[in-house]
Amino acid sequence: MSQLINGIIVLIVVLILSPVFTMIPMPVIASILITSACRLIPKKVIAHLFHVNKFECFVLLFTGFLCVFIDGALGLIIGGMIALLVNAT
Repeated sequence: MSQLINGIIVLIVVLILSPVFTMIPMPVIASILITSACRLIPKKVIAHLFHVNKFECFVLLFTGFLCVFIDGALGLIIGGMIALLVNAT
């Protein structure tokens, strides 16, 4: 029920304040998106993985790099294939 109420409130805010959002400069929107994305990174998991298995940590970071700078689907496919090849032997 809370998700439904949240969705309705977001819809109302977007419909009413849409003209205001168009006046926000793109660098401000980019900084909000970058901050949100950085908060989604599980830093404790990466640090733990670095101490346990450095190669798996490299695969994780390499996959993330490919997803951000090349293509999300291609990055996941390549990262998955590397992980499968490493774990198959």
